[in-house]
Amino acid sequence: MRLSLEKYKALEREGKKHLPNRFLEAFQPEVFNKVGFPTQIDDESEVVRFLDTMHDGRLKHYYVNLAMAPDAKEFEAIQKLSKAGD
Repeated sequence: MRLSLEKYKALEREGKKHLPNRFLEAFQPEVFNKVGFPTQIDDESEVVRFLDTMHDGRLKHYYVNLAMAPDAKEFEAIQKLSKAGD
């Protein structure tokens, strides 16, 4: 079962009801908010914004310099996850 954006937001709101203020304060994306980096989406089509920017310019470094390319089994899992949202 796929988790919809609406269901995620509803579960997040429900979960926050049971947390103390200190906890909510401690886990805010302070730096992201300060520089204007988006931390919420209103439509599922916006999720690509995070996929594109979270690793912007680092892929070559990971694969070439750190030899962190996924092995065949990991790549297969990535493909399955990528297709699951279609």
